[in-house]
Amino acid sequence: MATRGPKPKPKAINDLKGDPGKRRRYQKEIEAPEGFPEMPDYPAFDEAAQDEWHYVCNMLNEMQMLSVADKGMIENHCISYSRWRKAVEEIMTGDGAVIINGKDNYKANSPWCNEANQMQKFTNDFYKSFGLTPVSRASLSIKQDKKKDKKTDIGKFMKAVS
Repeated sequence: MATRGPKPKPKAINDLKGDPGKRRRYQKEIEAPEGFPEMPDYPAFDEAAQDEWHYVCNMLNEMQMLSVADKGMIENHCISYSRWRKAVEEIMTGDGAVIINGKDNYKANSPWCNEANQMQKFTNDFYKSFGLTPVSRASLSIKQDKKKDKKTDIGKFMKAVS
């Protein structure tokens, strides 16, 4: 049976968002060990995947969200990204056909187009999961700073009036 309601968010994200409703939040959470995960070295991990690995790890490290435990997910993302790039290159360097004549002259999507679309979905899901899209970053905006600014503005106003 499926669980009800929205998926729970990590404590770090809830702490960044603040608690406007002053509701009790889940305080206990298993913390993953921090650090750079080791980059895999096998044939499927080509140059494009390695470049994406460095890019994603550096971005997550700057955001202080990188963990050794994320190795598998980052690895899957990098392979998906590499396969997406290969599919797009095949579409562009091949005959450029997105629609091809299939069996019995029926119109069909190019297999490379299907591969590109599927891998793009995987990479977009990864970016959303790790807060690497503008929308997911906007949801992490810190609301507590705005409250502090209002208080200081009111304080300055009161000092100026008296």
